[in-house]
Amino acid sequence: MLNNFCKTVAAVALAVSTGAAHAQFYAGAQGGYVTGGPNGGEISSQLVNDLGYFSASTTVDSGDGGWRVFAGYQILPWLAVEGAYLDLGKATWSSVVAPPGTVDVSLRTTAWTLGVAARYEFVPKFFGYGRISAAWTETKASVSATGFAESGGDQSARQTVPAYAAGLEYAFTPKLSARLEYERMNGVSSDQLGGKFDTNFTSLGIRYSF
Repeated sequence: MLNNFCKTVAAVALAVSTGAAHAQFYAGAQGGYVTGGPNGGEISSQLVNDLGYFSASTTVDSGDGGWRVFAGYQILPWLAVEGAYLDLGKATWSSVVAPPGTVDVSLRTTAWTLGVAARYEFVPKFFGYGRISAAWTETKASVSATGFAESGGDQSARQTVPAYAAGLEYAFTPKLSARLEYERMNGVSSDQLGGKFDTNFTSLGIRYSF
């Protein structure tokens, strides 16, 4: 038992010393395209069943530009802790309702994330990586209405949701790399703003190691 304990301590000490040798801070930025928005059919049903309209027809525009800035700490050559701030752009929906009127909603989602990332060097300078994070999201809604429809004014919703990412990284130099990444967040926004939805962010960016 004591022997196993000693082996465990030695393994931890080795991991810490290895991490100290390779540990480094890094930061970067990414930009790309975001898709994801509420379901138009569900919004129409909500307007009729919950808000009392006779009928509703809803269209959704769920694509917009987005960006991400990040910073991390490479604990081991294959393991890092990474945090980020994301602007996931706008998703909009518009409903034509009866009694005659329209409801137009613009939803902008932002998020702070913190997670762990693992990466593997397939060939020299070329890496694949995956990341899982907790995301603290805020979706702000700008609401306008015409006719018999009533405006709910500006509203917001906060959710803590999981975020998953996978990407490829190419190291131009030991300090500077390029990234191609896909990240997904599940269940942002709220039912009060038209329904929860998932976001899908495809981006290009750079990483600089200090």
